[in-house]
Amino acid sequence: MQGGFFGNREEGGYNLLTKPEEYKANTTRLQFICQNHKEVGVQSITWAGIRQGIGCRKCLNEMLADKYRLDFGVVIKGFRERNYILISKESDYKNAHTRLSYLCPNHLSKGVLTIAWGDFNSSKGCKYCGYERNAEAQRSDIQHWRDVFSEKGCTLLTKTIKNSKDKVKFTCDKHPDVIQESTVYHFQEGASCCHICGREARSKENHHGWKGGITPEKAKIRNSTEYKYWRVGVLIRDGRTCQCCGNKKRRELCVHHIKPFSLYPELRTDVNNGITLCRYCHDAKYAGSFHGVYGTKNNTEAQLYEYLAKRKEELLLCK
Repeated sequence: MQGGFFGNREEGGYNLLTKPEEYKANTTRLQFICQNHKEVGVQSITWAGIRQGIGCRKCLNEMLADKYRLDFGVVIKGFRERNYILISKESDYKNAHTRLSYLCPNHLSKGVLTIAWGDFNSSKGCKYCGYERNAEAQRSDIQHWRDVFSEKGCTLLTKTIKNSKDKVKFTCDKHPDVIQESTVYHFQEGASCCHICGREARSKENHHGWKGGITPEKAKIRNSTEYKYWRVGVLIRDGRTCQCCGNKKRRELCVHHIKPFSLYPELRTDVNNGITLCRYCHDAKYAGSFHGVYGTKNNTEAQLYEYLAKRKEELLLCK
């Protein structure tokens, strides 16, 4: 094998390095050096691969490059048809991956540019011409979107839009002092583009459930921003922990008024008048809870502290 197939492969042949005793079967990888491409170093291949015509990978690449290499006249014609000035000579061109030098008549100030024939033949060209086309396309698009916003009574502030998922800033002609934000998609699909106009269209007499403003005073207070801040303030002060049993599950926590909500209106949003309890220690629907024991009306501060003492004592006994 040493002096046969390997010794006569191609012009310079292959120099087989594997020793006879190391060869066991057609799948044994044989090490060799290609005399035409010694710079590649030691390569390996199976005997089955050699019989199929496979060999030095660099020889194979050169063979394929020669096989699929275009006539240089076709390359010259392609550049001329697109008004580019080809600088590279035929001796510089090897295959479709060879980078060719050229000048773009529209951007001579940018100097010599390079591109592979494969990319050029795929409609790519001067990158500066590409930048200008993209900029022009974006200018056309942004004017289109400005018209869309204008038709809905809004003024678009964002200068570039890539797609309908982009968030854009705009103002409503009815509320010019408020800068709003929305995705292009939601702006197009929304019945009311302006968030403020949308709330106005759904509130009070414009809402299907409006009954003339008969919401109880208690509900208004509990839904107010001040009341929500009070609740969060009590939770933070108590470390978001039930002060009765130590429960820390956030979804199970609630805030209880130490002095009754109905009897002390001035203390309804006083953080010092709140305590964190879990629903099992607070809600009437759970047996043994505070409201389950004392009811839900006119509860006193004394009842609360009495309950806390008994509840903690029960929990200690359970341990």
